[in-house]
Amino acid sequence: GRLRMQCILEVPADATNLLTVAGEGRNLTEEGHCVWFDESFEHTLLYEHPERSRMALYIDVLHPGLLDEDQRGPPDIEAGPLDMPDFLEKACRWDSKRLLASL
Repeated sequence: GRLRMQCILEVPADATNLLTVAGEGRNLTEEGHCVWFDESFEHTLLYEHPERSRMALYIDVLHPGLLDEDQRGPPDIEAGPLDMPDFLEKACRWDSKRLLASL
């Protein structure tokens, strides 16, 4: 299992860029906005625009709950099952106000 971050780099303002994870959908049209989600949940992306493509950056990391103890890294970034957003913030040095997790 992986955790995936999708960062919107370029998307037309009038486009549909709908990411649905575990039945919860978000239309991601704000450039520079990033979203984390757990790929082990059913997920889809629907992109629609008559003329232009979108551009996104994806970063995949192994799900920390599936790593062996010796693969988890330093204790200050280890996570328990309910600490995932905190783990991602520390591991990626991400601003917690912009961190969304669909776990």
